Amino acid sequence: MAAIVNVPALFVVAENEELSNNDIVAEEQRRVAARGVPSGYHVAKGITHYGIYREDFQEAVRVELEWLEERLKGEPRSYGFYGCIISRS
Repeated sequence: MAAIVNVPALFVVAENEELSNNDIVAEEQRRVAARGVPSGYHVAKGITHYGIYREDFQEAVRVELEWLEERLKGEPRSYGFYGCIISRS
């Protein structure tokens, strides 16, 4: 997956993820960053996969907005294409 991500990406995972593997996601984020693509990794503490949409929704949105605001400052930059990748492990 990391080889096809060429736009800034924030990877947000649940600490108690039960549907995926956070170690794999963290490694993919490191690969994206190693190619010079702006990226980040955030662990939402104390929740499971769907908690990001329920009990931790406000915190997740705050983290995402802060990350986006940091990337939107400064010179505009084109990253080629915009897309979304959803992966199930």
